[in-house]
Amino acid sequence: MKIHKNKNMIPDEISPETQEILDTLIAEEMTVERVPGLSMAIVSKGKIIYTQNYGSKNLEERIPSDSDTLYRIASVTKSFICVGILQLHDLKKINIHDPISKYLPIKLGFEENPITIHHLMNHTSGIPDIVGGVSYHQFYHLIDDSQIPPFIPFTSWNDLYRHLNGAQEYITDIPGKRLYYFNIGYTLLGRIIELVSGMSLNEYLQQNIFSPLGMENSSFIVEDAEKTGNLSTPYKLGKNNIVEKTSYYAVNNTFGYAPGGLFSSINELSNYMIMILNNGEFNGKRILSEHSIKLMQEFHFSETKNSQLFGNTIGNFGKAGYGYGFGVHDDFYGHKLVHHSGSHIASSAWFAMIPDLNLGVIFLANKHPSPRMFALATLGLLLKKDIHYQFPILKNRTLFKQLTGVYHTYKSISKIKIVAKGGSLFFCSLDDKHQVPIHRQDDLLYYFATASGEKDPVEFEIDQQGQVWLHHERRKFKKIRNLDQ
Repeated sequence: MKIHKNKNMIPDEISPETQEILDTLIAEEMTVERVPGLSMAIVSKGKIIYTQNYGSKNLEERIPSDSDTLYRIASVTKSFICVGILQLHDLKKINIHDPISKYLPIKLGFEENPITIHHLMNHTSGIPDIVGGVSYHQFYHLIDDSQIPPFIPFTSWNDLYRHLNGAQEYITDIPGKRLYYFNIGYTLLGRIIELVSGMSLNEYLQQNIFSPLGMENSSFIVEDAEKTGNLSTPYKLGKNNIVEKTSYYAVNNTFGYAPGGLFSSINELSNYMIMILNNGEFNGKRILSEHSIKLMQEFHFSETKNSQLFGNTIGNFGKAGYGYGFGVHDDFYGHKLVHHSGSHIASSAWFAMIPDLNLGVIFLANKHPSPRMFALATLGLLLKKDIHYQFPILKNRTLFKQLTGVYHTYKSISKIKIVAKGGSLFFCSLDDKHQVPIHRQDDLLYYFATASGEKDPVEFEIDQQGQVWLHHERRKFKKIRNLDQ
């Protein structure tokens, strides 16, 4: 792969044409996903070159979002925890290759191949998700009544250690062999920071990261965020597709802080991004060593066909894997992409950078799902790509919009519908009583999976006039109209 080094390709300001494309994409997606509020920023060459705010941080009071509005940034928090760990590593107060049992009473794993701090940082501990929503059981009615986990007493650190140490039979892989995205691994990392530093996690990050970066309002504590008077209200989609107010207190406990409990704004996160892109320095202050910054952005584990967590999230952009607190792809239109998404009940985020161009984008919203994935599309747009046909999510949407609709054979003798659900197309009767998935082989070639294990082809055709046709067995269908007509 050829890495492009031309940093001059990124302008110092965003053109009106680019702004219009972004505004259209984001506003449409907010309508589709029913998102109350969203804020976004573009950082280039050490400064913010563009911010935009959409919708409301509080629907009930009709208060608009702004660039200082605080959102829960969910799993984007993880890179901050890695910065804290690496700071302590640089000071030789810990070693990231130490077994976690040196710091915590964790017996889980294999004595001859111990789980280390390094393994927790890149999700390769070999521990699958064995906690789920247990740690905030009593708040689950705020999220989804149908998914209430079993009642397990889960309040103290001893409760957590006891729970983890009882799961040995679920540990089948030695560390470093398999990627299991493991949120509670970051809870343990946060606890190590506390025990080694002698401070609470919030105090440590305030003193060593937030304050030096001018992130004065960033915090794990809901009450602190509320005191600013600029905390976004969280929302979820309730019954009958109604947007409902919910609560950040559902995860307001110490177990949820390190994996995804930080509150911040696009203005304050931009300072953090500038520091990362500037190899650990901000306004002349060294926050983290250049070596450690590079470690965060390296492949410490590359995905295999058995674990396509990050590849499936954004599409095929070369080799996919995980560094320390960041996902990494090595061929995002010819550049290395360093990023992390976040979703946490009623908020969502995306933090994405192209380090060799000193360029990054931040998206924050007060509902999930949201247009957060357009952070990556924004980067593609800034690289002058036709994102509707080159960025995977938009390419699929553009294609599916063309292919879905009502189809008739000659003289309307037979009638069917093609509908999209998630990332799949379905061959349906007009009354929706019969719906059969068709599987994709290429953009216009699909198939039914038959009982005999064969592939029954379904082929779409788009002629020079833009008319869409469908071929299946002996029949040829013409697209008559879109589904919304």
